Amino acid sequence: MGSYFYLKHEPFTTVATDTEADYATATKSGNAITGTYSASGTDSATSTDTDTDSDQGATATDFLTGTSFARFLNSGNSLLGNYLASSTETATSTDTSTDADSSATGTDTAFSTDTAVESDSGNDLTGDYTTSDTDTSAGSDTSTDSDSSESDTGTDSGTDYATATESGNDLSGTYTDSSTDVATSTDTSTDSNQGATSTGTVTGLDRASALGFGNALLGSFWSSSTDTATSTDADSDSDEGLTDAGTGSETDYATSSDSGNDLTGGVTGWATDTSYGSDTVTGTDARGTYTATETDYSGDSSTDNDNDLSGADDDTDSAWETDSSTQVGSSYTLTSSDSTSDTSTDTGNDLSGTDTPTSTVTDTASSTEVGTQSGVSYTLTEGSTTTHSESDSDDLFSGMYTVVSGDTTSSTMTETGGLSSGSGGSGGYGSGGSYWWGKTATSSDSSTQTGDDVTGDWTSTGTETQASTATQSGDSASFTETRTQSGSVTGSGNDLTGDSTTTEIGTRGSTFSDTTPGASGSYTVTEGTSRSFTTVNTDDAVNGTYTVTDTGITGYSFTESEAGSSGGWSSGGSGGSGGWSSGGAGGYTLSGVGTTTLTETDTGDEVIGSDGTTTTGSDAYTLTEVGQTTGGVTYGETVTGTETDTATGTGNDDQGISQTTTSATGTYVRTDTGATSVRSGSGSYGYTNTETADARAGYFTRSETGTDRYGLVYAFDDISGESSGDTGHLHFSPDGVPFVDPGVGHHWVPVSVVMDPEIYKRLSIGAIQEAAGAVSGETTPPHNGRSYGGTSHRDYNNLVRDELKIYMKQQGLKAGQKLTAEQMHEFAENMKNGVGSTKKSSKILKDFNDAIKAERVAFETAHPKAGPIASDLKANKARGKWHIEYSRRYAAAAAVAGWLLIDESVGALAAAGDSNHLKNAYRAAQEVAVYSVRTGTA
Repeated sequence: MGSYFYLKHEPFTTVATDTEADYATATKSGNAITGTYSASGTDSATSTDTDTDSDQGATATDFLTGTSFARFLNSGNSLLGNYLASSTETATSTDTSTDADSSATGTDTAFSTDTAVESDSGNDLTGDYTTSDTDTSAGSDTSTDSDSSESDTGTDSGTDYATATESGNDLSGTYTDSSTDVATSTDTSTDSNQGATSTGTVTGLDRASALGFGNALLGSFWSSSTDTATSTDADSDSDEGLTDAGTGSETDYATSSDSGNDLTGGVTGWATDTSYGSDTVTGTDARGTYTATETDYSGDSSTDNDNDLSGADDDTDSAWETDSSTQVGSSYTLTSSDSTSDTSTDTGNDLSGTDTPTSTVTDTASSTEVGTQSGVSYTLTEGSTTTHSESDSDDLFSGMYTVVSGDTTSSTMTETGGLSSGSGGSGGYGSGGSYWWGKTATSSDSSTQTGDDVTGDWTSTGTETQASTATQSGDSASFTETRTQSGSVTGSGNDLTGDSTTTEIGTRGSTFSDTTPGASGSYTVTEGTSRSFTTVNTDDAVNGTYTVTDTGITGYSFTESEAGSSGGWSSGGSGGSGGWSSGGAGGYTLSGVGTTTLTETDTGDEVIGSDGTTTTGSDAYTLTEVGQTTGGVTYGETVTGTETDTATGTGNDDQGISQTTTSATGTYVRTDTGATSVRSGSGSYGYTNTETADARAGYFTRSETGTDRYGLVYAFDDISGESSGDTGHLHFSPDGVPFVDPGVGHHWVPVSVVMDPEIYKRLSIGAIQEAAGAVSGETTPPHNGRSYGGTSHRDYNNLVRDELKIYMKQQGLKAGQKLTAEQMHEFAENMKNGVGSTKKSSKILKDFNDAIKAERVAFETAHPKAGPIASDLKANKARGKWHIEYSRRYAAAAAVAGWLLIDESVGALAAAGDSNHLKNAYRAAQEVAVYSVRTGTA
């Protein structure tokens, strides 16, 4: 019995038809005696190409046609040397395609035409010649697409007319050339999706001209060029009652000139480029109608002096840009400005290999907004100035180099306002109250690095200083915090092997004051620390391992005063901190001073994310308390003690898990007078404190067994919000100062990027919460707007903004679709780990954020209870909700505008996101750490 097989055919068909035709003619005549000759010819061609495809109900067709016609003519006299040659070629093409699949359809029609004319004449005997070229082209492309409730149409058209001429003499070497090019373009688009519509029209005109002359035999040359480009842009959008319409224009004028001599090698050139743009937008957002105007003025000038024979290469460049905008709404007026200057020089020699570039970049920004929203009258101002300078000395042949760089940053932010009587507003200020928020920060650093690009070895020295003051007040609540740091930094390493060691020796200081009405009566807390430290960081960039060793001595002091209320505090056992039960009407004042000596070793692997810490040290302290007991009888108490601390921490940055366990044992002597005199005595105590995740990020659990030093005093109120006592969000520490303000640190996706008008409207609420919670946590020194890893914070913000736009495009988001929390989590992790769209962007991101991570490690080293911050999606969203509700950085605009991003049910958020007031209010917190503070809400 024979075997057989069959081939199953899928239900698709393809039909293709191609046709071509070509007709050419040529004639030639001449006279060998007189030397005359002539030749002419034509070439005509046509083609068609038709394709049809169908597959399971989906169909596609494409019809392409093309024609071309060419003609040439040559004539002359070979004896007299004269000649003339000319040619003309015209080509046209049309391409029409259609496709349909279920409810989706699309059509596209493209047309183009091009005519080129060339002419060449001259005399071979005298050497004279003239050439000319002309090219005229035009094209258009019209497309329509529809799918269910979504439709898009677009039309692009353009023309281009270019001419070029050259004349000269081959015998004398002289020549003159010129060219012009005029191009126009018009693009229109219309989109609609489920009731949302948008239209746009962009026009452009570009005129370019060039002129040159010289002598090819003598080597001299001169050339110049000009280019003027103008464009207009008009667009409008409408979605669920929110509308905006805008018009814009831009003009750019560029000129350049070069002169020199090919024989002597000298070249001198200069160039200037100036552009001016303006935009006007009117619309309706969640806050009503508004009008916004913006201008952008920029320029660039450069000079170039080179010599190809001697190798000299000297360049200068100066660039500047000034942006200003004004937005007026029904209840607010916002003005802002931003100016940048960039000056650079480069002196070198290509033959000797020397190169000494220098650069200075300064950026200044300011904004002021005055308005009223949800019963809140406010004035918000912010300003910042950053300067980066750098000078290099390089040897391109030996590989030796020296880089000297410095950065200075200063920033200010203030907001003042008041609430209408009876409106509580977000932030808990109470009815009829007023508030004031402020932040100032300064930083400076300088470094000198020498190295060898051939061997990879390098060494560096430098200094850095940081200072910040954050203040907030409202009704009877107030908060002030200052932080300072200064130190010297030395380092060495090898770029090829990835090994590096950095040592920083310096001092840190802080002060803290918090006065707030609370559930147990109003209280005041003041703290201060002064620390000397040495931090050694050993890193291997190749295998990802690192070791950080930090040793330091910190002197600290604090005072906590509570006025008391009915039900006050009474002793109720030796429990942990805050473990006193209510039962009286007395108040108290507790003050403490002490000195901690700690050594921490932190080891980890950035590849797999593992991290582990070991800390050992001691703390000597004195606590002094005076107050009233349950019955209102006065007492005095002093506790003097010493304790030995050991902390171990484990975690994984990639998995977002961590656990830190702190164990301590101590001895004390307690002296009492008055009502508590019977408590005098001495003894020992001990406790174990276990913390998961990170309390400083607002996502944590904490448990304590045993008795810490605050269980030894008669009364203590844990105001941190981590355990019993008043609701708050400060972090409690059983050693050193008792309360630590939970700084946000660095957002891997900066706030300014999230609030970008083009981006915010494409983000789901979950995505915003994820971005708000994807942070480094507090760093040492405190995070602010300075440069990291050789990149300014401004450039980092701009890079992440570009990367997010690319990422959203890669996700294929259609009109109306928004980025999910899961997608934002993936993007934030990419930024954190230095994964960009290109190798260049990836390196910039990695260098910047690795520097942030190192400062986070330094903070964990200085604060043994701080473990690796949880960074999984759930933790980030939970932390993001917390930051948006309580953190100054996200709450600044929210409190003023009267909305809070708490959960997925906030329906007004999308509308609020289009509010330019919100967008610009967020700038007040843009990458300048304003520490979240206790607002006095019980």
